[in-house]
Amino acid sequence: MPGGPGNPTIEFTRVPPFGSLVNLEGQVLHVDPAEYNVAVYIYVAGWWTKPSFTTPLTTIQIDGHWITNIATGGVDPNATRIAAFLLPAGYVPPLISGDSILPAELAETAVARIEVSRSP
Repeated sequence: MPGGPGNPTIEFTRVPPFGSLVNLEGQVLHVDPAEYNVAVYIYVAGWWTKPSFTTPLTTIQIDGHWITNIATGGVDPNATRIAAFLLPAGYVPPLISGDSILPAELAETAVARIEVSRSP
C-alpha cells in the first residue's frame, strides 16, 4: 500500500499548463490501488468526464501513480479547472457533459478528492 496506513489521499503530481496537450498525472496514498480508481473531470464552459465516456475511470498503478489524458478534443486544453476523485472499485461515476456543477454523489462516494484551477 503506497504510503502505508493512514487516511486516503489523492494529489496531482503534474498539472499541464493551460493550453497544453500534456497528460495529467497524480498519486494516491494510503489505499490499495487494486481497490480504487480515479475519476477526472475538467471544466470548459461546464464539467466534462475525462478521458472519455467509454473510459471514465483511470487505473491506479501498484505504486499509487496514475496518468489521464484530459485533452481529448475540442477546447479541452483550455480547461480552467480540473477535479479528481478517488473512488472505490466497482463504483461507476456519472458521465458529465457540460454540467455547471459536479454531482454531490461524487463527493459523497469519494474517499479523497482534489481540484485545481488554471488560467491563461
